[in-house]
Order: sequence, then C-alpha cells, then structure tokens
Amino acid sequence: MKIYYDALKELSLLENEKGALDNQLKNKKKIIDKDFDNKITQLKDQIYDLERECDKALKDEDTKLEAVIAELNIKHNKAFEIQTQTEKTFTLIDVYLDDPCLTETALPLVNDQYKHIGVELNSERRSPKNKYSLTLTYNSIFKHRFDKIFYRRNEQLKKAPTIEELKVWFEKNKAKLVSQDFLQTHAQYEVEYEKAKELYKTKEWKLAYWLHKKDYYENQVYTGTSTEAYKGILEILTILKTPRKNLTLLLADIVTDQGKKELFERIKDENN
Repeated sequence: MKIYYDALKELSLLENEKGALDNQLKNKKKIIDKDFDNKITQLKDQIYDLERECDKALKDEDTKLEAVIAELNIKHNKAFEIQTQTEKTFTLIDVYLDDPCLTETALPLVNDQYKHIGVELNSERRSPKNKYSLTLTYNSIFKHRFDKIFYRRNEQLKKAPTIEELKVWFEKNKAKLVSQDFLQTHAQYEVEYEKAKELYKTKEWKLAYWLHKKDYYENQVYTGTSTEAYKGILEILTILKTPRKNLTLLLADIVTDQGKKELFERIKDENN
C-alpha cells in the first residue's frame, strides 16, 4: 500500500507541477500576446503615419503638378492664340495682295473700299404678272478668304408688276435691309485688315509671310513645288534676303511676274 500512496503522492506532485507549468505557459502566452498586440499597434501607428506622410507627399506633388499643367495650359493657349492671330493676319495679307474688285449695285445701301451692299433690279421673264424683282447682294473683299463668315447668297426681296412699285418699296424699307451683325463683324475685320497691311510693309512680316506661303506650297499643295507661284515665292524670298545694294544684280535672274514686281518695288524704295 505504501507504494500505492507514494505513487499517488508522486502523481499529485506531478499534477501540481504540471498545473504550475500550465499557469506559467498561460502567463507567458498572455505576455507574448500583449507584447504582440503592442507591437501590432505600434506598427499600425507607424503604417498610419507613413500613409499620412505618403498622402501628404502625393497631395503636394499633385498640387505642384497641377500648377505646372496650369502654367503649360496658359502658355499653350497663348501660343495657340498667337498662332491663330498670325494665320489670320497672313490671310488678311492674302486679301490685300489679291487686290479684289467689288461689283457695284444699282441701288446701293453701303458702299466703301471694303464692301458694296445693295439691291439689284431684275426682270422676271417667267412671271407674267410680277415682271420685276429686287435682289439684295453682299460684296465683300473678305468674301473669298473668309467665306464662312462673309459669304451671303443673293436674297430676293420683292416682286412687283412695275419698277416704280419696287422703288417705292425700296425707299420705304432700305434702312432695315442690311444685317447689322454683318456690318459689325465686317468693321472688326476692316480694322485688322488695315493693321495687316501695315505689318506687311515691314521686312520682318513680309519675310514671315512668304516663308509661310513657301511652306504651304511645299506641304499642302499637290505638286506645289512645280507651280509658277512657287517659283515666284522663291524669287521673292531671294530678293528679301539680298542686301539693297545688290538688288540690281538680280535683274537677270528674276523671271516670274511676282518676283519682278517685288524686285522693282524694292529697287524703287531704295532709290527713294
């Protein structure tokens, strides 16, 4: 029996020792868990701080990038505006060099060097009753170069049996026949046209204009470089780049009408 009780006692001691070890293990696990949780919390705080720093850095970079983009947009818009205005000036110079003629009307409403707007009297052969009619016509020096803005179809206004009736109607209604929007827009172009003429008189703009025409014939006109107009452009550029004292040396080399006109004008200016 003593052996039995000794075994029970030994078992009890072992169980107590096991319980003590279990408690130690639980305590250590709690400590480890708590330490782990603390480290996780610290890491989360560090991650949060890093995320905030990253967000701030990204926001700062976005702000800088937006500022750069805004500045580039301003420069782009300004460059585009300059390019658009320059091309418009070149087209107005085209109008000047075209030297367009305006057709006058029988019953004028607006007549000046830039536009002739008036009414034409027509015979209506297919109308036995109303044998005559009035047609409103718009003639502008800008019509062909800026056709989307200034082109107007002839507009039939009135039919009548006699010319006298049409004249009476015309006198009564002539004040309201012409489009005021047309006149206002035309007036703006007239101002720009006069400025373009003055710019063309400067060597800088004249050279830029003919370089622009050269590029146009080389890149936008089919077989443009084989045309007489292109030859004239090259001659004009040669004249513009030649010192005034050497202009007479070009007399034998300039063969196109464009080139001859430019050469004679420059020689004339030199003599004056």
